[in-house]
Amino acid sequence: MGVDRKETLHLIKDLLKGGTPKWYAHPEDYKAMVQEWHKEAHENLMAECRSYKVDDQDSLANPAGRRVNIMPAAVFMRKLRTEGGLTCFSHDSTLKDGSASLFVLMPTRNGGEFQPMCSIQVPLMWEWSLLRLDPRTGLPSGFRDIGWRSAVRCLIFNGALTEKRAHEIFGKPRICAVSRRYRRMLFDFNNNMRRQNAA
Repeated sequence: MGVDRKETLHLIKDLLKGGTPKWYAHPEDYKAMVQEWHKEAHENLMAECRSYKVDDQDSLANPAGRRVNIMPAAVFMRKLRTEGGLTCFSHDSTLKDGSASLFVLMPTRNGGEFQPMCSIQVPLMWEWSLLRLDPRTGLPSGFRDIGWRSAVRCLIFNGALTEKRAHEIFGKPRICAVSRRYRRMLFDFNNNMRRQNAA
């Protein structure tokens, strides 16, 4: 859709009918006001951002305790195939961020098909995922590291592995503050499954 030149000229003429606006002719007079508006808008944004903060995001974004027990992605995949008995493959992401998609052959009415499970990190994965925080807002903006425990949790939630079998293959997580969220998510998942089965 083109711009109506006649209408635009009419609008400009209407804007300038009282002469050149002061904010255009003398911008220095309005600089402090603009800075004050900018500061107020920034403070409002920060106040709003605080309400979206994840409960334990400081812990999730702290590398201490999370960057432990490194495992090559190839070893992780081999464990799934040999010890887990899964038919699976990974496909590099088009994002070129070191992530890959994990697919597992799952039973269906038609026999079986590969289904996406989660993302993994190649070539190496720490045990725990590490959250990335936006430096301007302090809010989560994805993951700096994708942990292999996160992938294990997704496999359990999607029915590719049972929790018991997953822990036989990869070991139970150490009881500590770092593993609290993981253990809580598995606990909630198992409780929901029990409720659904009882219904």
